[in-house]
Amino acid sequence: VVGADTMLEALNATEFAAASSDAPIELNLGRPRDPSWPGALPPAVGFKLIDNLPVDVARHLSDEGQKLARQFSGPMGPPQSLMNQKVITASSEDVSVEIPMRMIFACTNLGLIPNFAAPMDVPRHLRISGLGRWVRLDAAFGSVYHSNRLSLF
Repeated sequence: VVGADTMLEALNATEFAAASSDAPIELNLGRPRDPSWPGALPPAVGFKLIDNLPVDVARHLSDEGQKLARQFSGPMGPPQSLMNQKVITASSEDVSVEIPMRMIFACTNLGLIPNFAAPMDVPRHLRISGLGRWVRLDAAFGSVYHSNRLSLF
């Protein structure tokens, strides 16, 4: 976990043009801020793939959710009931997870899913995975995690 301001400063200070495309880029992100994370971090391994969700479905859900958010938002932003609403349930033989609207909004608003101009080799689906209390959506350009209950340990 790092601060967004620290990440931005590190990215601005890095000479991307001078770096070879084969060489890794090292960023000075300062001290880790893991204690600032609210609760336990998601596990690094062990997630089980449950299903694939087409990007078009995620975009449609986001568009419909944004219409509702504009209609019902107040001074505090969109209602929590909209953000927490379960919009997708995915199941496999032994795992079932629910995807809240906040995860769909995160994928679309952060630009994690490809737009229509993206090359055809970019995945056009979201991978839905689960592990215990955690749900993970893997998109083409990043992942979103959600815990379905608080971490007390």
